[in-house]
Amino acid sequence: MTPLLYLQRAGLVNSQNGPARNGLYRPKPFPVPQNPSRPLQAACYNPSSRKVPGRPHVVPPPAPDGKRAELPTRDEKNATYIADEDDLRSAAGEKFLRMKYSGRLERLRAYFGERYPGIRLLDVGIGYGMFLKFLEETGLSDLHGMDPFPDSIGIARRNTSARLAEGDITDPAWPFERNSFDAITCLDVVEHLSEPAVFFRRAHDYLRDGGIVIVTTPNGGLPYRMRSIPLVGFRDRNTTHINVHPPAWWRRLALENGYEIVDEWKGEYLTHIRLIPKILAALCRLLRLDHRRIPVVNAFEQSYGMVLRAAR
Repeated sequence: MTPLLYLQRAGLVNSQNGPARNGLYRPKPFPVPQNPSRPLQAACYNPSSRKVPGRPHVVPPPAPDGKRAELPTRDEKNATYIADEDDLRSAAGEKFLRMKYSGRLERLRAYFGERYPGIRLLDVGIGYGMFLKFLEETGLSDLHGMDPFPDSIGIARRNTSARLAEGDITDPAWPFERNSFDAITCLDVVEHLSEPAVFFRRAHDYLRDGGIVIVTTPNGGLPYRMRSIPLVGFRDRNTTHINVHPPAWWRRLALENGYEIVDEWKGEYLTHIRLIPKILAALCRLLRLDHRRIPVVNAFEQSYGMVLRAAR
């Protein structure tokens, strides 16, 4: 089952109209240029990558349209990313992704201010390139992505014109110049890693002075742990989620690896278990409250995120 279909059945997304009226945070839409040209992605460590060990491999430009069309809409070799490209690119799927990524985009813009259009950004674990697509729509052009799955990169090229390279998070060196990025994003990837600390250590080497890392991961508090209770929770169907932890665990990991926390948040939508999140969302809607900012209530948020900067 794809994430979109799962959300539809859980009542979180309406197949016709995008996010259902269930109290989801509805941010102001970010502007879309008249001629958008690029899309997004997501990935994680792939121990069976076909990349030659020790040699950076930049994925070549896309083949002619005839060959590009031969690529499937889902990379069956990438068990960490269970979405289907057609779902993501549908009207409902794109509307959901814009809501999902809004918090990340808002924080990037807020941190860099007037410098934002000129920043150099690396997305680690690109999936099918949708986040990079949305970054392009906000005016960014110096965009790069890294993923260990060649077929996922091929699919992503239909969505983004960012420069994409094949590489594993755990490689001793990434296929980019060190100290060259203003921002590194890693969205919903670290929970797939057997040793998440590796990402934090590697990313440190590729940031410019004053650069930031944005990391998001499932919000692994008590409501998440209740997912496994029959008839109570929504079971996590992604079997590669091997490192889901509460926010305190991720804070400690970031601090131990030489970062300071610039900002942190819980967001996307209320979920994990049945009924209670919908009741809380309805109350917040009635009282005109932002459920992301209310203690206890935001424990039911899907995602936890951090903006990190190298400690001085």
